[in-house]
Amino acid sequence: DRDELLAALEEYLGERGVRARIAGIVIDACEELLTNALYDAPTDADGRHIYAEVDRRHAIFLAGGSRPEVRATVTNGEVVASVRDPFGSLELAAVRRWLAKGLGAHDDQLDDTKKGGAGLGLARVFAMVDRLSIRVRPGAETEVVFAVATKGARRDMAARPTGLLLKRDG
Repeated sequence: DRDELLAALEEYLGERGVRARIAGIVIDACEELLTNALYDAPTDADGRHIYAEVDRRHAIFLAGGSRPEVRATVTNGEVVASVRDPFGSLELAAVRRWLAKGLGAHDDQLDDTKKGGAGLGLARVFAMVDRLSIRVRPGAETEVVFAVATKGARRDMAARPTGLLLKRDG
């Protein structure tokens, strides 16, 4: 269950002394990425996205081998977390479009006609974290890894060191 997993992550971060504000950023980012992995990643045998048009408030159920995996650790003054799905259906060209759309200040950011998510989640995650890496093995897996510093002030994105790596294997 997504909520139980996020509660366990919050407890884990608290036990390691991560400030509540930083833990909140990590949990928000993981929730967004986990939601993407649950609703946008699953595909059928023809490569069609099974749940992409499902309202995010509706529960879906994935078999054990189809479930996303979340990992996190606190090390060297930062929280590093990853969300991995076994589908590899994310297209990096789409990531570039979503980031450009989400980081711009334009009226076209929200798509009210889309039944699934608004398409701004990855840009929101990128704006929250210090580093973001997306690796896709088409048809096999997608893994999104991010890092958030546990010390120092959290200012606007322009004032923080940030990095983005997009990689397609195969």
